[in-house]
Amino acid sequence: MSGAYKNNFGDLDYSATVGGEWFSDQGRVATAVNTVDGLVSPGQYFIANSRSLRGNSGSDQGYKRISSVYFLLNASWKRQFYLDITGRNDWSSALVYTNATGNYSYFYPSVGSSWIFSETFDMPSWLVFGKLKLSWAQVGNDTSPYSINQTYGAASTEMPDASLVQRQTFGRTVVDPRLKPERKNAFEAGTDLMFADNRIGLEFTYYKENTRDQIISIATPLESGINSQRINAGNVQNQGVEIALRSTPVRGTFQWDMDVLYAKNVNKIVELHPDVGDYMQLVDASGDFRIRSVAYVGGEYGTLLSDVKPKVDPVTGKQLLMWEEGRKMAYPIRSNTLEKVGKIEPDFTGSITNTFSWKGISASVLLDVRWGGYIASYTNLYGFGYGMTKNSLRNRDTEHGGITFKSINEEKYLDGHDGVFHDGFIPDGVFQPGTLIKDVNGGPDIDVSEMTYQQAVDAGIVDPAHAPTWNSRTYEWATFTLNDDWFSEVKYIGVRQISLGYNIPRNITRKLGVSNLRVAIEAQNVGYLYNSLPNKLNPQSFGGNANNTFMERLLTPYVGSYNFSLRFDL
Repeated sequence: MSGAYKNNFGDLDYSATVGGEWFSDQGRVATAVNTVDGLVSPGQYFIANSRSLRGNSGSDQGYKRISSVYFLLNASWKRQFYLDITGRNDWSSALVYTNATGNYSYFYPSVGSSWIFSETFDMPSWLVFGKLKLSWAQVGNDTSPYSINQTYGAASTEMPDASLVQRQTFGRTVVDPRLKPERKNAFEAGTDLMFADNRIGLEFTYYKENTRDQIISIATPLESGINSQRINAGNVQNQGVEIALRSTPVRGTFQWDMDVLYAKNVNKIVELHPDVGDYMQLVDASGDFRIRSVAYVGGEYGTLLSDVKPKVDPVTGKQLLMWEEGRKMAYPIRSNTLEKVGKIEPDFTGSITNTFSWKGISASVLLDVRWGGYIASYTNLYGFGYGMTKNSLRNRDTEHGGITFKSINEEKYLDGHDGVFHDGFIPDGVFQPGTLIKDVNGGPDIDVSEMTYQQAVDAGIVDPAHAPTWNSRTYEWATFTLNDDWFSEVKYIGVRQISLGYNIPRNITRKLGVSNLRVAIEAQNVGYLYNSLPNKLNPQSFGGNANNTFMERLLTPYVGSYNFSLRFDL
């Protein structure tokens, strides 16, 4: 429901709008009791006839209601200066405690202004249009329903005789009784310019956003009897630039339009709750990758930490190698020190759109660009170790870069083999201090401390490494270290859309009794001109939310779509 008023006073035009909204959200999840592992007595269909402990039923309902009032004030003077002021107040049920208290009412305003200076001053002929813009806005946000109230939950325990004992559960999260809504303050400044008879356009925007009082849960000592506490905390800052360049390189019967977009965002954690400690863990992927995404003061949101970077020699900077006598090979050593290894967010994103038109025919190509940010690939990590990916062929034979060599080891290590191999390669690294290797000629053990693997091979102390054995050992869960084969920086240029269309001439559409008849074909997600990920992994295989987009756990195949459309007006 809204109402508006509009008027003018000389060169001043102004308007006002007031209104109200009512929003209600309801969700329900239900589960059913079911048998498990079939029936004890066939043909007897009742739950207690389940071979194994039956599944329990339950339901979960969620309701949230937000009531709002708002106003908008707009004014312009001589169509040169513009001012927009808004205000909104929300009342959210999600911020009401069970005793009817809470900070459930919150107001947030905004102010925006712009000046078309090309209407104020006489501009040179090459500048067609010029505008400066400046704005500030605040946005409030509540939380999910019931998350601030502690309630009992119904549950049951199945006994050996298949009977159910009803019980109640209570959450182990303590909620701050003074929670406030989240607040985001955003500032923007920019300009819009048009040049050369509107053939070149430039739009530049700088922004800075700070989100404060986020509603988060932080861990607590287990001896306190609770797992976590829900509080207001944090100040997350995002600032960056967005640049749009629009041009018409060719104009006439044949026209070529090109749009280039560039966006760069710099994220920083300005403040966290003092009880968070060194960092707040967002997603822990230690089980798969020994990597976790975290937030800490001074760092970026989504900084990636790991303790499996290769340990390096402080003198040479090369990775340290540990000798395994049983396998007659050396392997990288984990640093076992938690350290920064990357980030989730890209360095920049962008797109390039080229549109060509000629006598009713139009064609368009959209390229999508991402540069930076890291992904840990389960497919590449274990696919490499088990020889299931293309790059696991590396050094496996001479065709794929392997070294042919005659083994120096005794016959008992060769299992009847003639001792000539074609799968050798030289690991890049130095032996860790204190490494002793048995002399193949029966002499004293040889100290290879600080010696490179290449030097040990040249001295006849060790064989080149066998690629299949190296892959199996260095890409298994207990011993893998971070490397570019599976932990990779994401860089791609994707062909996101190609379209071709034709506007049927009017003299034909009139005979058909229609107007604006257009036929078109379109292809989406065509492929990639450049993809930095090993084995051409699909860059869209990332996790599903902002915190876990560094993980590829279930490979998503490339999916494209092709459409044909016919549009017309009657």
